[in-house]
Amino acid sequence: MKNLSTWLLVMFMAMFWVFRIVVAVTYELGIDFGGITPLNTNLEIILLFLTLLCMVLVIKRKIEV
Repeated sequence: MKNLSTWLLVMFMAMFWVFRIVVAVTYELGIDFGGITPLNTNLEIILLFLTLLCMVLVIKRKIEV
């Protein structure tokens, strides 16, 4: 991971992943998180796994090159 843009992309993806985890957990616990509620809990779980998969693929692509 030599480029700054790749580092920034991975950091943004990680922040998005953490945000989705916080939204899903606060919704399941019934805590109000600034009025942000997920449309569907199953969709949140799918987004979490897709984001994690994308992070792994971007990091793997940049490490191999």
